[in-house]
Amino acid sequence: MINLIGIIGGLGLFLLGMSLLSNGLVKLGSESLKKILHTLTKKKIIAIILGCLVTSFIQSSSATSLILIGLLRGKYISLKQAMWVMIGANIGTTTTGYLLSIDLKGLAPIFCVIGIVLFLLHQDILHKLGIIFMGFGSIFVALELMTYSMSFINQTEAFSYALSQINVPGIAFLFGLLLTALMQSSSVTLGMLQVMLREGVVYVGNAIYALLGMNIGTCFTVILGSINSNKDVKFLCLFHCLFNIIGVMIFALWCALFGSQSLLSIVPNAIPSIQIVYVHTLFNIVVAIVLYKLDDFVLKFYK
Repeated sequence: MINLIGIIGGLGLFLLGMSLLSNGLVKLGSESLKKILHTLTKKKIIAIILGCLVTSFIQSSSATSLILIGLLRGKYISLKQAMWVMIGANIGTTTTGYLLSIDLKGLAPIFCVIGIVLFLLHQDILHKLGIIFMGFGSIFVALELMTYSMSFINQTEAFSYALSQINVPGIAFLFGLLLTALMQSSSVTLGMLQVMLREGVVYVGNAIYALLGMNIGTCFTVILGSINSNKDVKFLCLFHCLFNIIGVMIFALWCALFGSQSLLSIVPNAIPSIQIVYVHTLFNIVVAIVLYKLDDFVLKFYK
């Protein structure tokens, strides 16, 4: 029971850390990011690259979406430009997985202490940097807490049996969908999957199905964010959902025809927690390529 509380507490701390990191980075450069997005989104390929870079920097596609929504409402960018940036944002969000793969558990408490010291200083930039450091440290403390708790839970017969059910593709898909929808964060689900893969709780081939569910789960966050918004914002949110649904359909068909293990051939020698990140990246790049030429076709439905 204590170890179950450890996993739940780790999830909560992870969410807090992601929120602090993202909010700190957005506060540090929000105005600059808005100016960059407004100025450099005239060409499609540049807008996509920019969306990728901005999301990689602030570590949150949701934060990028909020900036885009603000720019759309203010008529600073067109709907088409926002769609281009959104395609890039979906690729940029995969960098979180690579960040979580780094073993920084020994440095995590140091990041937290540095963050607290900077946060208590009254200088504005140092204050914002403190929030970033605290968020960064909290993420890796949370991952270590979940890993530690998961290793003990996996030794308990009842919990071990329950967790083993995630190795059933359908249940894995629902796990990814429900956890992402509940936590309102795909990063939490990806972090949890990486912990489970390290502990051997789930096989990487089955974790791919949880990854597909995760991409559907993110649609709920976007739908909630579009409530009471104008027509342009609602269509942008629907485009985000379309991006993920198309990706899930493509990869589900591939898995049905060739098996999920075939997707791992791109990085056959990597550890499972890295392989799942590569598949996540492949997912978003493939869908970005599919939608690259379909933006005008999609906009026809809007008009």
